[in-house]
Amino acid sequence: DGAPTIGGSRVALRGSHLIRTTGTVHIGRYRLGDAAAGESEWEADGTERECELVSFSSTEVVAHVPPGHGGRWRFTITTRGLTSRPTSLEMTYDAPVVTSVEPATVPTRGAQVVIRGFNFGSDVRDGAVSVGGVACTSLVSWNESSIA
Repeated sequence: DGAPTIGGSRVALRGSHLIRTTGTVHIGRYRLGDAAAGESEWEADGTERECELVSFSSTEVVAHVPPGHGGRWRFTITTRGLTSRPTSLEMTYDAPVVTSVEPATVPTRGAQVVIRGFNFGSDVRDGAVSVGGVACTSLVSWNESSIA
């Protein structure tokens, strides 16, 4: 299932020997490490973010996911200095949806347009805009529901 890019969706992670007193849940992208190259079994790609912990027990952890975009996100749980393997199931943030573009026509030399919709992400680094395969390079603003 997908989650809105603004974050806040609840996720329940079930297992055994989870958090009893305190701990953290992280979401990130991981790949299998290369043991011959001295890498750990699972290597993170630097995208890890902490999730807001809602409730926890030794068999279930509930957390809110942070804002994000794209797919192939996995969860890890850390308690008492020990971190779980990344979950086998992956989460994907919902794809962007465009509801309008204003103005509908522009001169061939180009002009500023406003794109409205949702799931754009909160930062220009979350994506890119192109028109007819040509990248738009002068983005003025970017937020969850509007790009100019």
